[in-house]
Amino acid sequence: MIDNQGQQLENTTSTISETTNNINENIKEYQRTNNKILEKSFELADKYQQQIINTIKAISNNYAEAQKNFLYNYLPAFSRFLDDIYI
Repeated sequence: MIDNQGQQLENTTSTISETTNNINENIKEYQRTNNKILEKSFELADKYQQQIINTIKAISNNYAEAQKNFLYNYLPAFSRFLDDIYI
């Protein structure tokens, strides 16, 4: 009877140990999967952020170029207009 109880205790301990190992492996796999998802999310966020930065730069450059062109094209005409008014 004591041998039987010892065997049951050993079986129970073994089962608990296996269950604990399985749970730990499941947790590790879950963490690996989540880390991969997070890495992909960060990569995508970085990519979109860089695209936004590039778009803002392009818009700013185009706006500055348009203002410069406007001044070069209309400033001489506006200067003549002012000269005609005040002379």
